[in-house]
Amino acid sequence: FLKRKDPGVHISIIGKEPYLPYSPTILPYFISGKIREKDLFLLKMEDIEYNKINFISGKGVINVSPKEEKVFLEDGSSVQYDALIIASGGRPMIPDIPGLNGLSPLVLRTLNDAKQIKAKVRRYSKAVILGAGLIGMQLSQSLSEMGLSVYILELMDQVLPNYFNKDLSSIIQKIYESNRIKFYLSTRVDSIEMKKGELIIYLNNG
Repeated sequence: FLKRKDPGVHISIIGKEPYLPYSPTILPYFISGKIREKDLFLLKMEDIEYNKINFISGKGVINVSPKEEKVFLEDGSSVQYDALIIASGGRPMIPDIPGLNGLSPLVLRTLNDAKQIKAKVRRYSKAVILGAGLIGMQLSQSLSEMGLSVYILELMDQVLPNYFNKDLSSIIQKIYESNRIKFYLSTRVDSIEMKKGELIIYLNNG
């Protein structure tokens, strides 16, 4: 967009990950195999080079100096700017559930997260997802298509609570339930433990 508006503008894109830009929302379909890794990316290197974009990957930003109009990178280098756009996205929130952190729960935000999930789920037949938000729902669909029985635990009384009203959410839930996905709504996880090789999740409803 910026290049179309002003072909002469100089653009630098800085990313901590060692990949070309991609959308995290399609990572569940990479996990299930519907999308190949090479098809995840929003731009090709030829596009970046053609548009003369300074693409810096694998280096995170450690500091920003508005006074100097510079961003400083992990390797000690810096990039000058006239206008700075911060598009860092979010980070997965690990719930404060007793026993959870010690079990190294999987999250899905980056391509490396997706690769880790894809490698691990091949060895299992069941998956539990905390939260019926957009990414959790997409991931549940992908895991179900891979043959896993999927359980979604949601604190609210409907799926996709931030996106749809209860009537529409109910229709979506029924479609998912027809694909071996079971929902526990209005459900809080009280604690989690590993017992005799089994992962046990204790819920507030007993």
